Amino acid sequence: MNSLRWPLALESQACLAPGDVHEREYHLLIQLPHSPASTSLVSALAAHSRLTICEIGAELPTSGPFDVAVLHADSLNLACGPLLYDASLGLPEVVFVVDDPPSPQYLALKSRGFRNVVRHDDLGGWLPGAIADLGSLARARRIVMRACTDDPVAPVPPRTLASGGIKLHAAETRFRAAFLRSLLAEHGSRRRAAEAAGVPYRSFCEMLRKLGI
Repeated sequence: MNSLRWPLALESQACLAPGDVHEREYHLLIQLPHSPASTSLVSALAAHSRLTICEIGAELPTSGPFDVAVLHADSLNLACGPLLYDASLGLPEVVFVVDDPPSPQYLALKSRGFRNVVRHDDLGGWLPGAIADLGSLARARRIVMRACTDDPVAPVPPRTLASGGIKLHAAETRFRAAFLRSLLAEHGSRRRAAEAAGVPYRSFCEMLRKLGI
């Protein structure tokens, strides 16, 4: 996927040593004006990263994931929104590039809370050394988002084992023991556990004694 029309033709290329794991390379989306500085930057990044490059005004890719998105402020529009909230694009760290801060663009982006706002002339000296940190943040964000949205389900015993032939009295005893143990673990003392159970302290201790806890 590439809408690049720069003299430097590049389609998501990466140079990896034999045996390197694919996940070690960071995937960058770059949308910058064509200039000698941009061409030099792309050449430096291509040695260690996977790149997808779009011209200013071109449609952004609709599939990812991307670890870092480098966007010129002039390219910002509604199409850039999904980079900030669409998990399918990888929730990348976004680097906004401006021409000459302090400019209205710089002040506007900083006022919206964006951290990575860089002058175009400073980008080549800063970005290559920052890629690992930026990419790590994006990947950590994806791990956290998956952990928050995934719904791990514990294995359920077969229905034939639901009762396991346990008699009512034994089932009640096991339930009570498990319940009391959980209260003790949660509250850290017998007195507080008794208060949480809503029973007198002496009665609670007697229950523990009878259950061998």
